[in-house]
Amino acid sequence: RSPCPPRTAVQLVPHPEETLFSSFVPRGEFNAGPPSDAHGAKVCEPQGHRYAVRGNLVEYSGWSLAFRLRTSSGLQLFDVRFNGARVAYEVSVQEAIAFYGGHSPAAMQTKYIDIGWGMGSVNHELAPGVDCPETATFLDAHHHYDADSPVRYPRAICVFELPTGVPLRRHFDSDFRGGSAFYAGLEGHAR
Repeated sequence: RSPCPPRTAVQLVPHPEETLFSSFVPRGEFNAGPPSDAHGAKVCEPQGHRYAVRGNLVEYSGWSLAFRLRTSSGLQLFDVRFNGARVAYEVSVQEAIAFYGGHSPAAMQTKYIDIGWGMGSVNHELAPGVDCPETATFLDAHHHYDADSPVRYPRAICVFELPTGVPLRRHFDSDFRGGSAFYAGLEGHAR
């Protein structure tokens, strides 16, 4: 006689065809006016990049920094300087931790320290025009994690200038008769 209870068949819940939450395929109805074949706005650099990337060094408008993609924790910035003066020696994620709860003592004490999972090794290829502007500078990353030799991840890092489209400063003085005495504005980027 077996100490195990007899087996019972369990009916599984059917999964929908598309199980992904996010997708490039439109779903449902979305009516935002007449259809258009015009593409959305794009970043344009008519005179080229205003930043320079040499190896792992980035320079931009008086700023300079070195970077690396650490397999355990992700992107790290080193020797961040503005006009030659050091602002930070290192800027990086040191650890990520998730606390869980539950009804049992084991579940109440569950903690995941994510550096042990190689959180930086999940940086994969970035898509131009989707993850980063098409004008971005794309760089490869190499990880020696969970493999016999280093693995190259093409275009895993991108560097670009993000135009916000918002002025840094805007002011006008009204004469309270429908006119203005002066207007002042400052473009939304440093030169």
